[in-house]
Amino acid sequence: MSLHFQRKNGMAPSLSKYSALILLFGFIFFGSMPVNAVQINKLYSASVPIASQQKQDRLQAFDQALSIVLVKASGQFNEITGPGFINTLLPAEPIVQTFSYRENPAYQKFIQSQSSLEGDKGLEKNEDPNAIESINSPLPYLLDVSFAQSIVEKKMTDHGLPIWGRVRPSVLVWVAYEQKGERSIVGTSDTSALVEQLLLLGEQRGVPLYLPVADLQDVSGIEIDDLWGLFPESVEQASKRYNADAVVMMRVYESENGLWSGNWSLNLKQTFEVGAQYSSSLPKLLEVLVSDLAEKLSSHYAVSKIPGEEGGVFNLEVDQVNTFADYSDIQRYLTSLPPVAAMKMNWVLSGRAGYQITLVGSKNQFFEHVDLGGRLKKDLRIRSLQTTESEEVLDLGMLNDENQDEQALQYQDITIEQKIFAGDTEYYIWSSGNSLLLDKFQNLDKEY
Repeated sequence: MSLHFQRKNGMAPSLSKYSALILLFGFIFFGSMPVNAVQINKLYSASVPIASQQKQDRLQAFDQALSIVLVKASGQFNEITGPGFINTLLPAEPIVQTFSYRENPAYQKFIQSQSSLEGDKGLEKNEDPNAIESINSPLPYLLDVSFAQSIVEKKMTDHGLPIWGRVRPSVLVWVAYEQKGERSIVGTSDTSALVEQLLLLGEQRGVPLYLPVADLQDVSGIEIDDLWGLFPESVEQASKRYNADAVVMMRVYESENGLWSGNWSLNLKQTFEVGAQYSSSLPKLLEVLVSDLAEKLSSHYAVSKIPGEEGGVFNLEVDQVNTFADYSDIQRYLTSLPPVAAMKMNWVLSGRAGYQITLVGSKNQFFEHVDLGGRLKKDLRIRSLQTTESEEVLDLGMLNDENQDEQALQYQDITIEQKIFAGDTEYYIWSSGNSLLLDKFQNLDKEY
């Protein structure tokens, strides 16, 4: 049974039930295929277990869903779940875009398991047959909720939360796991609950986590004691086959006093961060470990927007802009980067284009996102752009902003006086054929 409700136009969304498995199967099917930056789909959507389809339960679920979305969109789990903070952004109901109910698979599985036990043991005399549903029972429904991105981001800005874009670094996680005195490297073929929990937490925090295959090549290339001690040498060598954006080493074990202990080290472009956590159970330990990683990555990539404050301005020259599709793609790409507040194309010349970029974040953050996306590559050639009257140039300042895309290829014969870019210019090369790893799964993801 599935009931669908909707606001505004468009179909009600449903969150992928298999997102974590997609990440896992990516390694199983593609082996040592390089892992590149990942685009997070449905960043402003969440799925929440719910007891009924009554309005009061629905409103509470909306609030829970907004909290989940804010964590994914900012990477700041501890701040958002801190005492009283989320209440300053509630109620969530006015900014809900679409929502829909569906049956909770966990609840159906629970009922089946309880029915099986009932058939095996029989009911005790005078026992209520409905009582089994109240014993550690999952809630019967899931409420899938999507929020209006622009309004959520405005709320985040107003409350000082950074905004982390959709394109995020792939994170390869090497886990040394100790059980009963035996240490092992956790891989994609591992059937322990740790794998499922780790990947699910990565999805919930908006961090694309991957595990290594942990095949003979991996195991023979890594000393387990080095991984346990978080020494990076052998891990760095073994990680090259995966080409991830970031590499994490982690050791997890249960101490003699019953507490679970976890230590981690994050290598992001040869910048190292470390951390340690303790908890009463393995699931809780993994939750705080992944939350720590999300906050560290967010500090590199998330942009803090200050209302009313404008960022710096610089010039960008892009080479290999050869087709009308390139012009359109570059404009969409640049405006999608979180540090970019505005962009303007100033001119085009013989396969090159000049842009004026206005930032909301720092210039370094712009470079971080450009490097992560892989669509623009640094042009290391020494260039001094000088155009003469004899060169075919298009000065887009002469065109209306609304029509400059349509007219970009129609005015290649316009000539202007000598034009030299100002000193603050960055030179890049456009890569029109790049794509993200998870693009291969987008059609599958849309089915759920």
